[in-house]
Amino acid sequence: MSAKLTGSEAASPILYPGTQLVFGTLEAAGDYLSRAIPAAATFNVSVTFDALTPGTSSVSVQAESGTPGSFQALSLSSGVEVGNGWVERTYKTTSLVGVGADRTTRVKLALSGTPTPALRAQLARHRHLMGMSDDP
Repeated sequence: MSAKLTGSEAASPILYPGTQLVFGTLEAAGDYLSRAIPAAATFNVSVTFDALTPGTSSVSVQAESGTPGSFQALSLSSGVEVGNGWVERTYKTTSLVGVGADRTTRVKLALSGTPTPALRAQLARHRHLMGMSDDP
């Protein structure tokens, strides 16, 4: 690997430690799949995250229910502007069924859009990834 550094009489080039070079291709869609999360025989779920979805980019949320690999769509419950185009989104659904003898679930976030917006459709942080209860 090499780096071409340029500067001027007034400014020296700087390559900071910890700089990371990433090479790849942009995709129009991508999924995030969480680890298995303990659930119950039947449960309700709430997924909250911050998202930036410019242009035609979008995010959909699903939770695993019943059998491995079977995902149910969650509905958008609320969206609150948190600044600079970021929106805190909460998705919810009820009456899901824990998977397997261990009664787990996983969350899938599907990002889509044209390559440029999809690159910027990102999750800032997970505040409350899963909020599960036995209450309706």
